[in-house]
Amino acid sequence: MRKFMGVGVVMVAATLLAGCNSGGTSTVPASGTVTYNGAPLDGADVVFVSSAADGHNASARTDAEGKFTLKTYVNPDDQPEGIAVGEYTVTVTKVAASAGASSGGGSADPAQQMMEMMKAQGFNSSGEGPAGAKALVPAKYADAKSSDLKVTISEGGNTDIKLELKD
Repeated sequence: MRKFMGVGVVMVAATLLAGCNSGGTSTVPASGTVTYNGAPLDGADVVFVSSAADGHNASARTDAEGKFTLKTYVNPDDQPEGIAVGEYTVTVTKVAASAGASSGGGSADPAQQMMEMMKAQGFNSSGEGPAGAKALVPAKYADAKSSDLKVTISEGGNTDIKLELKD
């Protein structure tokens, strides 16, 4: 009886440990700086789009110095800091807020904060912008198909990513 109980404890422990790593998504530290025409870009949304078919994207918002620290979106309840090792195309967007818009930010959930911010700026739930919305960086950086920003994340992570946007 004790033998079966010991095996049961080992199986339960193995199951619990297997579930402790973001659904199998292992991340490494990733942070950097975004500049636009040589100046730090404040308040820009940075998204690392995975080239892997089963990969997860990571995102961040830049601070006043253009600095960002990535978080990987696995699901609404699982957003670990860092990013998976691999190849990424990077998109960077910054849109002028509509007149009278607030920054949102009422929620502690980053995904919900992003939706609130987009809604405050006049975007709908499909990401379509308001008439007259003004992009503050060139449009090529907003789409993974046209962005020339490519980053490789190695096993040790990358905490000195430099994204230099130009007109």
